[in-house]
Amino acid sequence: MTQKIPDFNHISKIWWDFFHIWKHRLTSWFKTEKNWSIVKGIEVKPIPRTIAQIGARSHAPLATKIGVVSNWENNDTMSFTLINNSIDNSIISHVQLCPTSLDAWNELIKLFESQDVVTKMYLKNELHTLKMKENGNITKHTEQLSTIGSLLLNDEDVNT
Repeated sequence: MTQKIPDFNHISKIWWDFFHIWKHRLTSWFKTEKNWSIVKGIEVKPIPRTIAQIGARSHAPLATKIGVVSNWENNDTMSFTLINNSIDNSIISHVQLCPTSLDAWNELIKLFESQDVVTKMYLKNELHTLKMKENGNITKHTEQLSTIGSLLLNDEDVNT
C-alpha cells in the first residue's frame, strides 16, 4: 500500500493553545498508516548489516532483509515530512535538526505540553479574558473555551 500524505491545507498549523487537537489529528493519521510505532519509538530503525552478516545467519532472502531497513526509513521520512509540513514556520527551528520523526515528535511534546507556572497563568488569563466577537461563531468560541479549560484541567495543580 502506497502511503499518501494528507492534504496539508486541511491540517491546522500548530499553535500552542490547540496543540492537543493537532496532536490528535496527526496521531490518527500515523495509526491509520501504521507509522505510530515509529513515531512513538516502539519500532526502532533496524541495524544495517553487511551482506555477509545477513546472508550467513538467516534463510530469508537478502532483498527482504535489506527492504526492512529501507521500509522503516521510508515510513519515518513520511512521518517526519507530515510533522514538518504541518507546523508553523516559526516552529520549524525546533525540529529541523531532528534526525527522525520520533525526535521531532518528542521535541514538540516537550515544547507544547509543558505545564509550568507561566503557562498556567497565561491560560488562566486567556480563559478570563476570552470574549466572543460580535459576529463570531458560537461553536468556535465554545471550542476555544473548552480547549483552554481542558488544558488547565490536565494538570493536577491548577490553582498555583
